[in-house]
Amino acid sequence: MTTGNGSDTSVAPLAPRLGIWSACVRRPLKGIYGENPFGKDEAVTVREALRSYTIEASKCLRWEDKIGSIEVGKYADFVVWSGDMYSMPIEDLKDLRVLMTVIGGEILYQAEDW
Repeated sequence: MTTGNGSDTSVAPLAPRLGIWSACVRRPLKGIYGENPFGKDEAVTVREALRSYTIEASKCLRWEDKIGSIEVGKYADFVVWSGDMYSMPIEDLKDLRVLMTVIGGEILYQAEDW
């Protein structure tokens, strides 16, 4: 079974960094539902969380030949984050900043301080 990740933006934040963090720690951002409301058994690694937002989500859309990974012939859509998700403490994932956004190979956003 293929599963992807995303956001219910009307009831949850759109920011993927928060979804990735939450998938790894299995806690809500504000902690208002108790210490461990979702259980830790379904926590995933950072790699698994990133895949769920990228290549796995593209498979759900049946667009894996166009999006979901950086490969020759695919759209050049990606985000540059302020840190390395693989080497930072998991708790810091939620505090990452977007430094640059590229869509179709064109820079659409770049942080002034980057």
